[in-house]
Amino acid sequence: MKYQYELLYPKAKVTSKTPVVITMHGMGSNFYDLRPLLEFFDIPVIQLHLQGDILFSNGFAFFDPDFSQQTEDEVIGPVITAVYREINAILGEQGLEAQPKLVLGFSQGAILTASLSVVYPRWMSGGIILSGRLPTFIEKTISDNNSEKRPPIFISQGKKDPLFAPQIGQNLAKFMQEHGYDVTYREYLIGHGVHPKAISDLRDWTKGKVW
Repeated sequence: MKYQYELLYPKAKVTSKTPVVITMHGMGSNFYDLRPLLEFFDIPVIQLHLQGDILFSNGFAFFDPDFSQQTEDEVIGPVITAVYREINAILGEQGLEAQPKLVLGFSQGAILTASLSVVYPRWMSGGIILSGRLPTFIEKTISDNNSEKRPPIFISQGKKDPLFAPQIGQNLAKFMQEHGYDVTYREYLIGHGVHPKAISDLRDWTKGKVW
């Protein structure tokens, strides 16, 4: 496998309707980072935490955001494909490929989550984008086929985020809404992070939109 990962099963019996929640962390973190967020869901879920394969600071990254020598397409494009294939391979080995899939990402992981929701919309049951953006080259690939199934999307944005200004989150929400996505957009009084209120909002959103 290209990526290290952690796969956790719930104590409750797994059925065909038990969702797999897939997380992808931000730069300098690891696959443990987003695990606490999943404790707040009100139903049993299978957890798949993916870890980037590039050493960065005290943790890992999925890609190096240096676009001086290569374009975003050249840097991020192969990672989107690799992540998609890896997740499917892991789930396939465990006989979980048919389970509903909710993808959750923060920062760099949110960029990948947003990209997966556009490139593989029928594959996901929902997407949670926490402080991220959609690469321009991915925007250009989106289909205008309104009959195509698109997953519901939750976007969380910090009002004081120094990396992704609120306008980036607002533009992302508008873009996805214009292309047929059911988008829930929330801003919180926080910098580049996850506000506690976002966690309770996520719990309510999943109950109404995903399961």
